[in-house]
Amino acid sequence: MLEKSGASVVMAKSFDAAVAKYRQHPPHVLVVDIRPGYWNEFSLIQDIRDHNIEYRGFTPAIAIMASPSPDDEKRAIDAGFNAHLTWPFTQTDIVSAVIKVWRDSHHVAA
Repeated sequence: MLEKSGASVVMAKSFDAAVAKYRQHPPHVLVVDIRPGYWNEFSLIQDIRDHNIEYRGFTPAIAIMASPSPDDEKRAIDAGFNAHLTWPFTQTDIVSAVIKVWRDSHHVAA
């Protein structure tokens, strides 16, 4: 959906690959599909936030969840994600979320 909207997308299928790709070239916005039992995405966002502190940067992040409970949504925000989306969503929903967190991060930095 993001590529169809003109975004450049880099994908990772493991925690280590995601961290390596992030450190190599931090994206403007991080979008993480949270799948219970797949890998620990909450550890991923903590590692990203630690890297942000170390290098004085900030990468806004969106958690995508299939069927989160209210506790899961709160946990994602508390872990360091800036927003979350729940499946199913439209191309407009994901593009709007990416634009919003990116703009919000620039307003905070300014």
